[in-house]
Amino acid sequence: MNEEQQRIIERIKKCLALAESDNPNEAATALRQAQALMRKYAINESDLVAREISCEEVEEPSSSKTKPPTWEASLIQIIGSAFGCRAIASRPDSRAQCMKYKYVGLSVNAKAASYTATVLLRQLLQARKRFLENIRNEVRLYGGTLRVAQTNQAGEVFCIGWVEAVRSHITAFANETKIEAAIEEQVLAITQGRSTKTHTRKIEGNFGGAWAAGERAGGEVSLRQGVGAGQREPVLRLT
Repeated sequence: MNEEQQRIIERIKKCLALAESDNPNEAATALRQAQALMRKYAINESDLVAREISCEEVEEPSSSKTKPPTWEASLIQIIGSAFGCRAIASRPDSRAQCMKYKYVGLSVNAKAASYTATVLLRQLLQARKRFLENIRNEVRLYGGTLRVAQTNQAGEVFCIGWVEAVRSHITAFANETKIEAAIEEQVLAITQGRSTKTHTRKIEGNFGGAWAAGERAGGEVSLRQGVGAGQREPVLRLT
């Protein structure tokens, strides 16, 4: 989109915003102006909505090259749902070490979702690292050792508990139908209908303590979701 097109789009948006005025005369005038501009420049409502949609990449990569763990995919989808965005997993090229996540949605929401996902993925990985270090130290105190398989399974269960705790903090944000349709259209254009499979590690034994530890750690992540006055975009504040 060139500068002239962008300027026209902004004029139309301002007119449409004024068309929601409580003053009937002002609203009618603004709506007529918006419609006139849209006819003159062959712009329809779908065009306006589509130009508000963007795709934003999460800085923190997936922990997998081909099949992300189920708990990781769940966290990414939870965040996307909170911001009214669709999550996409992709591998930039065959040389990439890990997959990358992206969010498609209203520009402001997609940017917020990608930032939130970056922060939470890093927090979760740090929390898991601390948890595993603690249980290794506890086992050593009694002269024992943890097998690699046991360590991996404990870490997996911890992450599941952490994600479930975060899930309880937020609710899904519902887009307007026209925005949802524009998001879906862009998602299909990017993915061509392809999907990514996830991987769930087989758990053998009782790791209830790991789940509880994950829930406690995830419960310390305070996400307060809300929509401010006059806003249609959801806001998640990290505290």
